[in-house]
Amino acid sequence: MFTSKSRLLLSIIAIIILLHPLSSFAFESDSVLFTNQKYYSISVGYWNDNLLFDKEINNLLNKNILQTDDDFITTSFWLRISKQEKLSHWFLDSYLNIATNRQLNFRMDFLSLLLTYETHSEYGLFRLGGGFISTGNFSGSQIQNFYHRIYSIEKLTLPYSEETYFGLSAHSSIKPIIYHLRNFQLNGITSFSLFTGGGPSSIELGVEGNYTAIEDKLLFNLRLGYRNYLNSNKIFESFFGKEIVWGIFSTIRISSGIQSSFWITGNQYGNGSQNHFGISFSFLTQKLLPIIFEDVSYP
Repeated sequence: MFTSKSRLLLSIIAIIILLHPLSSFAFESDSVLFTNQKYYSISVGYWNDNLLFDKEINNLLNKNILQTDDDFITTSFWLRISKQEKLSHWFLDSYLNIATNRQLNFRMDFLSLLLTYETHSEYGLFRLGGGFISTGNFSGSQIQNFYHRIYSIEKLTLPYSEETYFGLSAHSSIKPIIYHLRNFQLNGITSFSLFTGGGPSSIELGVEGNYTAIEDKLLFNLRLGYRNYLNSNKIFESFFGKEIVWGIFSTIRISSGIQSSFWITGNQYGNGSQNHFGISFSFLTQKLLPIIFEDVSYP
């Protein structure tokens, strides 16, 4: 008998086999997602479940618009090395996710490394990647409380979970083109991730819209979907659940070789009403390379 994880893995493999021929239909395009050049670039990013001056903004509006307490996936750091050649990309991503749970009184850091291949065709976009994820004490407590000291926020003292975890990961994302008109494109989304040893594996269905406001200068990305994390290890249920997820991303070219992205996401890890606010910078870019939901939602 196949387990649920085995069935999920077999489904991913079947989809990969079926969609592999799509790469042979790749075509030249003036879209910012395509280029004939080969180059390397580097990106650094950061997102947090609090917006700076959140309490002040709530007081000004006299409403609790923004979350003011760190919890769940509290802070994340991201480093990427990219290689782009013609209609494909290679991404080497490293993530540090700092997770806290005040109710259950423990914390956990996630450290992960992921290698991803991305290809474009006249039918849409396809991603396939793999790597590893490890949990434990990776200085997340010191990083968080350093930030708290700077902004005169009370120190958060939570013990690290005694349970640590190491596992391999694989993920796949398929985005067929549903509608295209001039500078706007609408894609469907089917996304899978699989982790050995208990989670957090996930599946997502949704739609994504891309609008190029200024060619190779400014691009907007909108995401709406439903994500379900499949946690066979109960410790991950504290941080990953199932919810409607959404995201608003903007990517702008600052100068030759430098671009920046800004975003806000909702329920990014399926844990309810939590929002995340993020920023990234990319260097040595020859063409505008947008940051999207898959880039910042790992694991």
